[in-house]
Amino acid sequence: MKHASTISATSWNCDVIDAAQLPGDQSAFLYRCPRCGGPLSVRGWLLAGDCFNCGMSIELSLAVLSDSIPQRTQAVSEGPAPASAPSHLISRRIPTAPSQSLTKKKKRHKTISSNAIKPAGFVLDDLPAWFASLFVHVILLMLLAVIVARGREFKYVPRVMLVATFSDRNSDGSPQHAAAATDAIIAKLAGQEQTQSPDDQQTPQQDASSPSPKPSMDAIPTTLEEAVAMLSLETTDTDENVPEMLEPMANAPAPIVIDGGQQMFEGRDPKIRTMVLRREGGSQKTEAAVAKGLFWLAGHQDEQGGWDLAEFHNTHSCNGQCNGQGIAQCPVAATAMGLLPFLGAGQTTNSGIYKDVVRRGVDRLLSLQSPNGDLRDRGRGRMYSHAQGTIALCEAHAMHPENAIADAAERAVRFLEKTQHQGGGWRYEPNTPGDLSVTGWMVMALQSARMAGIAVSPESLDRATVFLDSVATTSDGSEYAYLPEGDSTPAMTAEGLLCRQYLGWQANEPGLERGIDQLLTRALPNKRRTDIYYWYYGTQVLHHVGGPPWEQWNEAMHPILAGSQEKKGHKAGSWDPRGGGEANAGGRIYMTCLAICTLEVYYRHLPLYRKEATANENK
Repeated sequence: MKHASTISATSWNCDVIDAAQLPGDQSAFLYRCPRCGGPLSVRGWLLAGDCFNCGMSIELSLAVLSDSIPQRTQAVSEGPAPASAPSHLISRRIPTAPSQSLTKKKKRHKTISSNAIKPAGFVLDDLPAWFASLFVHVILLMLLAVIVARGREFKYVPRVMLVATFSDRNSDGSPQHAAAATDAIIAKLAGQEQTQSPDDQQTPQQDASSPSPKPSMDAIPTTLEEAVAMLSLETTDTDENVPEMLEPMANAPAPIVIDGGQQMFEGRDPKIRTMVLRREGGSQKTEAAVAKGLFWLAGHQDEQGGWDLAEFHNTHSCNGQCNGQGIAQCPVAATAMGLLPFLGAGQTTNSGIYKDVVRRGVDRLLSLQSPNGDLRDRGRGRMYSHAQGTIALCEAHAMHPENAIADAAERAVRFLEKTQHQGGGWRYEPNTPGDLSVTGWMVMALQSARMAGIAVSPESLDRATVFLDSVATTSDGSEYAYLPEGDSTPAMTAEGLLCRQYLGWQANEPGLERGIDQLLTRALPNKRRTDIYYWYYGTQVLHHVGGPPWEQWNEAMHPILAGSQEKKGHKAGSWDPRGGGEANAGGRIYMTCLAICTLEVYYRHLPLYRKEATANENK
């Protein structure tokens, strides 16, 4: 391809090659190029000529072009092998235009033989240069895209690995003690195989040239990502990537009792927690929310080891970054509620990544207890604090028995029994006519004591049943009010039904069935009305029952709770206090603790009415 040059012709003296009509172009004639002798096409309407061989362009004026017509005609007639020019071409009128020269854009032309002009060549030559360039570049880009796409691998990389495979056997097949098994799993997750018993272990010598060992799984996480990873959980924006449900418990190893805890707490054992979670309707999303919540709570534990509903934002790690302070001053209740989510996730005073958090929290509770077992805070609602403190001590003792904790839990239970009113309930002060809200917490405390192996007075349980009869608003006990002769509410109905379950109602009790139907049809959890107190109790009631009612409740509840958790900033992992009432009084600590416990329901307490079935499955 030769580059074209442009000259302006003031005179015309070119030999005719062919005056015949060209294909597709009736006003063009061929002349011999004055430079190279190749074919030169003259187009009247452009006032220009182009050489097919050297690419030279000649600009013509109307006068020069008009003068050339006779010469061109004469030359044709005198040629050695003339080809007669059509008369209509010779007599064609030249369009009128200004006499100045018009510049034609430079073109590139393929070199062709002067003796063989191919029509296809003319078609290509007539195409604009920009179109040819565009065509070539499009082809190149398409080829490049194919090469890149074929060489690239598309993979989904999960943020955190879900660890769901555990064993209660050593590598040689021999049984392994529960605590040692848990420690071995933790060490394996941390990249440090445990080859000796905990008593015989020595710190291995680290080769200076070898990489540093991974952090111990017993270390408190310092970032939100570590918190999720160290609990062996996976965080996802949706449940679309949740693996298939694990096999039923029938194919799982026998449940391991955590350091002597009773069967109700066995679902917290890390050996089976993941399997229980899947079977009961939990997901990676709910567990990630639990892990984030625990991380936030650990960061707002005060220097004394407790939590404070109103002053949590003054802890060193927060330094005023969080809002949502409560108005209640009750260190016992706040510390007890702060401990329950950690205990529910299988963290004890002796094991788990938050074992130091739990140890400091339990020690704080012990320091706040009176010698007679009293755990009441100062001010209004003091018996709430005693009930919640008793639950925390009983669970801590059940999961890792210690003499000091056992003694404190025993004294707390005895004080609880002594302060019960003769009508069977409890309220803000000892031995006063009860309300269902305080009484519900007390019944939960008695149940926790029973599960921890602490004796509970049968008379106390019988009197609690009498009180429940007094606040039932229906003859079958399907709905409940806060006080006798009051109106029923969903929250009080849920709390009353849970008490009935713990005090002996069977799953087929007509009042329980109708009460559950009322909760599902009239007060299913929804985003428009947040009521964490109601959801906390209702979730436990439905989980114990199981089946379609539980599935319906769970499908409504857990997306709302997991979705409303704070996602960004220093507050990430907590919940804004919403719904008024108790949420405003307890603030962010209260709201976060109850939300976490509600999302731990899948394994926090094994379901009452499937307890026997679970035991049979694992034989």
